[in-house]
Amino acid sequence: MSRAPVNPVDILLEQAQVVGVELDAGGVPRAIHNPVLLGAWLGEDQSAPPASLEALLDQLFGPRSARVVLDGMARLDDSGQLDLGILPGRLARIGGPERQFNASLKKSGDIALLVLQDDSKQRALLQELGETRARCETALAVLRAPPESLRLFLGSAMASVHAIRATLRMPARTQEAVHDKLGRLHAEAAALAAEAAESGLSPVAESCRSLADFVSELQARDNISGDELLPLAPRVDIIASTIGNSSRIEEQRHEIAPATTEPQQQRARRSTAWHEVSERRWNEFLRRRGEEIGTLARLVMTGAQEVPPQHRRHADEILQHLLSNCLDHGIETPEDRLASGKSAAGRISVGFALAGNGTLKMTVHDDGRGFDMSRIGKAAVQSGLLSEESLARRDAGDLVGLIFKPTFTTEGLADGGGQGRGMSYLRRKITRLGGQISVATKAGRYTLFTVELPESQAADDGASLPQAMP
Repeated sequence: MSRAPVNPVDILLEQAQVVGVELDAGGVPRAIHNPVLLGAWLGEDQSAPPASLEALLDQLFGPRSARVVLDGMARLDDSGQLDLGILPGRLARIGGPERQFNASLKKSGDIALLVLQDDSKQRALLQELGETRARCETALAVLRAPPESLRLFLGSAMASVHAIRATLRMPARTQEAVHDKLGRLHAEAAALAAEAAESGLSPVAESCRSLADFVSELQARDNISGDELLPLAPRVDIIASTIGNSSRIEEQRHEIAPATTEPQQQRARRSTAWHEVSERRWNEFLRRRGEEIGTLARLVMTGAQEVPPQHRRHADEILQHLLSNCLDHGIETPEDRLASGKSAAGRISVGFALAGNGTLKMTVHDDGRGFDMSRIGKAAVQSGLLSEESLARRDAGDLVGLIFKPTFTTEGLADGGGQGRGMSYLRRKITRLGGQISVATKAGRYTLFTVELPESQAADDGASLPQAMP
């Protein structure tokens, strides 16, 4: 059996991962240089030239990148050269090997040559080097950042990323809706960039600014297609990856060393001081709880260092109840929030302050849907707290206070979504401590709980938090 003659040029081209497609004056392939390599790219025998350039390009790239080559052919001078840049291979799109082709056109007289070089390995190596460099820069930024502001930022940063992703998924069927969506994305990305920069995390800030700048470029266009929005998702993934790496590095930096002369109990107590870990702890609670019920919320906590040791355990228990209430009954889903003109992620503010007489004032404010006064009224009648006649004479301020009554419940109402007697339990607990709780709300805007706890001399071993999350 005779063996086909070996072409030395094809051997050299194969080593360089290069294929040449020779075209006649009409753009019809007349010869393939290095057909073995082209066959490997396509997964079939390429001993003979393809019937048409369009068919070959569609096999290699798909319609969009094929159009780039065909448009280049139309622009090519009689004796010129045109660099087409990097084109993604079609097999990569359908689950095959990842290939990136550096494509160029050369023409001499009536003969044109399409040159394709597989840059996949080189680009993969450059990407790996870039990712390694980014991780090193992130590690240095974390080590240099002020610990307190870093912890506060990382506690809510992923909620911001989830909000950006929710905004990105928001349907937009008109150009006006697309531009509105881009405006929201720009605001979210710019805000996250500012927070990252303030915390000293320059890699996160840079990736957020890159997203914001790209969005700005899109906003400047009158007509934006869906394909032009596709590069947004990978940019968001980069932000999420950078934040995730920062969180892991920050957690490792604060792990307790196994060997030290300091007593273990004292070491653990200092490393888990309540005011240092409280915001991160409750942000994690909101994240996990939000994932269960489909909501997003950022937490901002101020004045935690003001909470006396004897009140910290009580503050934790109150917070767990009120934050759960914010997520379950206050903060809307990202889709509902976007539809009502709000940001995708809700905002929950927790504040602590000590009065001159030693009273601790605690506020929990969310920007959610607020209480439905009509629903509360129906529940009050159902629970036997009011008659239909007295309900008609009550104003909203009187009605909202009924949620603290022992018999109040919304369970059993026709619209579903029942709420039990948790508020009654919470008020009873606060009253036993000598304190009081009140609530203010506005439909579609906010709910604000205010708790006041008097100064107490009772011993309470609540100076530090347990390691377990709530």
